[in-house]
Amino acid sequence: MTKNDQKIDISKFRLTFFVHEFTRSVGHSNALIETIKRFPEEAIATSTVYAFFYDKKIEEELPGLTIKGLGPYPKFPFILKVLYFQLICLLMKLFKKSTDIWISIGTANLWPDIVNIQFIQKQWEPYFFELSRPKGLIKLYKRILFFVLKKQEDYVFDNTRYYSVLAPFMEDYLVKNLSIDRERIAILPSSVDVQRFRPSEYNSEDIIKKFPELKDINFEKPIYLFVGALERKGFKQALKALEKLDNAQFLVVGKGEAFHSLEVKNSSVNIFHIEFTNEIEQIFNISDCFIFPTIYEPFGLVIFEAFGAGLDIYVTRSNVGASDLISEDSNVNFIDDVNHFVVRETIKLSQAQKVERVEERMKIINKFTWEDCSRGFYNQIKKSIKNRILD
Repeated sequence: MTKNDQKIDISKFRLTFFVHEFTRSVGHSNALIETIKRFPEEAIATSTVYAFFYDKKIEEELPGLTIKGLGPYPKFPFILKVLYFQLICLLMKLFKKSTDIWISIGTANLWPDIVNIQFIQKQWEPYFFELSRPKGLIKLYKRILFFVLKKQEDYVFDNTRYYSVLAPFMEDYLVKNLSIDRERIAILPSSVDVQRFRPSEYNSEDIIKKFPELKDINFEKPIYLFVGALERKGFKQALKALEKLDNAQFLVVGKGEAFHSLEVKNSSVNIFHIEFTNEIEQIFNISDCFIFPTIYEPFGLVIFEAFGAGLDIYVTRSNVGASDLISEDSNVNFIDDVNHFVVRETIKLSQAQKVERVEERMKIINKFTWEDCSRGFYNQIKKSIKNRILD
């Protein structure tokens, strides 16, 4: 039997994942959880996740998976957090065994065998400076940060590793700009946990107890929703569009300097702000219309979650991976110019109306399952192992 004919015994290899946060509240982290969740049991039992922070509930959800928190760690500025994580990885590299397969979420680890690319800084940088226009020391810091992040991508994204990306436009970038062979790249769109986001009846008093920020919201009126990092996802543009409506209720989940701007303080829109939650499905459940005029979004899991929750959707057409997947739905509105788009007055959707929409949308959702995503990523792992054996 030649090396080419050998059957790969993955049980002999240990899978090690590197990600800054391992929690469902972070989109790329949630995708990783759903991916690992569907691995064969023997693979989960030999897998370890290293993260600065992780949700303890995941230990119950994925029995057998080893999760190790790295701390204490510098939380600010972000560049120190990044470099500190990579320093730990460098020290671990001294003890890496030939049977260890390292999997990095982006450039969290600079020496991986497989890279799950959720974001390409080189693609995003021009949009960032055009959109945010930072000044003074903030601009200097951002320039230094992007310089470091781009250098890391130059180092990690080469033709010796295997990759997964979320959309074809990311694959094209890696091939055309970084000369990576297409056979080393798998396009694996994320999916949505339909049961988690399925519309359900709720008690408004219970919602307010859980989210005191919503004590003055009117549950009988339409609720417009925005989720994510405020600057990149287009919070200001969404707010501007809603100001053309009469007394719109705008529920915002996420952090960012934009929330403290004069535009927010002087806005006619009724804004309700929640910085963070691990139960985002309950927020989608009480909402009616999701607005997401993002500038750059390799996938946009929250778009698919809104889709699976039965909401009206306004989303950018280009440079957004999920937009291509949900284009068949009549209640999805595509934004061509994020600075000049119109949000129509929506209705308060009943649970029955949302459920009816979701049933119809399942025809699309079923084309892009977590099972398919997990299977595709597991195949990338097997390719990496086979390549190591043949070498």
